[in-house]
Amino acid sequence: MNFADDKAKSDVVLDREIALDQLDGDTETLAMLLDLFSTDAPTTMDMIRSAVGANNPAALRSTAHKIKGSLSVLGAPAAMQVALKLETMGRTGNMQDAPATFAALERELARLYPELTQFASELRQSKSKPQKKV
Repeated sequence: MNFADDKAKSDVVLDREIALDQLDGDTETLAMLLDLFSTDAPTTMDMIRSAVGANNPAALRSTAHKIKGSLSVLGAPAAMQVALKLETMGRTGNMQDAPATFAALERELARLYPELTQFASELRQSKSKPQKKV
């Protein structure tokens, strides 16, 4: 993969195909995970905000890692890349850009939430499981 491919993926808010592939096309479980993320993410974001405010690299690393993993499974590459930056800041202890990066994650999640809600609604309406591409 080259830089242009990385940039294109980082601009994608929600890649539905990735999300479905992660769960082998299990639309019922995916809809449940989308709802769970939408419910739990605000608490995780509060924990990240606290870690950034307290300049606590260990807490930032662990909470950013948690949300990064969820975003990866849900097929949200743009937000996942920002969460990865926060996790890396926590791991290295270099927190200088953490407030601005946290604000970027908030913006990405603001773009993501409506997409998640729409996707979960569509999944619940469609009881059939899509065929995986060969």
